Amino acid sequence: MHPTTTLISLLLCLILLPTAHAQRINFDKEKLIFLAEVDKVNVVFTYNAPLYNGDNLTEEQFLTYIKAKIVEHANTYLAQEFTLEFNAAKYDRWPNEFVDTINEWAAAYENAPLFVYNDESAPYTMRVNTTWMYFGYDIEIIDRPAKVSMDIEFFKTDSPTEIIETTEISRAMGTYNKQEGDGEIWPKPSLGRVAKAYRWGGYKFAKAIKRIVD
Repeated sequence: MHPTTTLISLLLCLILLPTAHAQRINFDKEKLIFLAEVDKVNVVFTYNAPLYNGDNLTEEQFLTYIKAKIVEHANTYLAQEFTLEFNAAKYDRWPNEFVDTINEWAAAYENAPLFVYNDESAPYTMRVNTTWMYFGYDIEIIDRPAKVSMDIEFFKTDSPTEIIETTEISRAMGTYNKQEGDGEIWPKPSLGRVAKAYRWGGYKFAKAIKRIVD
C-alpha cells in the first residue's frame, strides 16, 4: 500500500474513533421522567442470544472456540477455569461494574435514583440485555479494547410486559490497557478488559440521564 494511502487511512480512523466512542444514547425524556421521582431503580441483566467478537459467534460457538484454544496452548484445567470465571463475570462482576459506575457518576445529580442490581422492591426496573461483546486483545504493541452493546428496556417492576421505553448502548468501548492485569492471561481472554467496556457503558448511561434528573 502506498504510504500516502496508509496515512490517510490512519487519519480517518483517528477522526472517526472518538465519534463512535461518544455515540449518543437516545430516549424519550418524558417517558423516563419517573427516574427523577423515585428513590431507586431495579436493574436486571440478561444475555438473550448475544453474539461475540467480529465474526458474530453464538455464545456456544464462542466458548467452544475459546476452550479449544486454551487447551491447545495450555491445558484442560485452565479451559474449565475460564468457563467458571466467564459465568461469574456475566452474572456478578460485569453487572455490578455497570451499575456501580452509573451510581458513581449520577451521585452528583440533584434527583438521581439509586440503581440497584436485582432488587425487586424498587418500583421500576431497567432490563439490560447484552447483544454483542468483543473481547479485544493485547499483543505487544497492538492493543484493542473490548466493546459491548446492550439493549435496555424500562418497565414497572410489577408489570414486566408493559414496556415504558427502550434504548440501546452501542459498542461501548473500554479504555486501553494502562496497568498490570489489564491484559489477558494468555491464552485466556481478558474478562477485566470487558469489565472496562461495561464501565464505559455505565458512564454513557449516567451522562444520558443527566438531562432528566439534574
